[in-house]
Amino acid sequence: MFHSTNPSLFGRPAPVLSGSRELRLSVLELRRVCVSLMGRTPRAFVEADTALTDLFSRLSVYFEAVENNAYFHTIAQECPSLRDRASAVEGEHENLKQSVSSLRDLAWNANATRLARHIGSVLDRLEQHENAETELLQDFFLRAGGEVRP
Repeated sequence: MFHSTNPSLFGRPAPVLSGSRELRLSVLELRRVCVSLMGRTPRAFVEADTALTDLFSRLSVYFEAVENNAYFHTIAQECPSLRDRASAVEGEHENLKQSVSSLRDLAWNANATRLARHIGSVLDRLEQHENAETELLQDFFLRAGGEVRP
């Protein structure tokens, strides 16, 4: 049963909850950095590099915690109608990490406006990913009662 293997809030194990809070802080910092880049603040590129490195590290730890706790697999097993969505959400992890890694390379080779625009785009995708994950969990809890396999 999902709750016996993932007993925390909305099925998110404690390391995932902690990582989610840390990711939100990194996203907020990068949103602030985008404003600095658009305002051409002198240290904006250094701040962008530091914040992107931090985001990449936090994403890696967060996604590892999610994948090691295998709750997407558990959702797919217990609620087969959500299997494709669970697989898609989990599969996007590597793509998001690669996008952040590319931003780190771009940080030293792009103008401030272009970098800010690309950072904003990746942060928007990350937030969409988190929303999709939350919706998946909500749908799981709404549907699981009728579809749980023994």
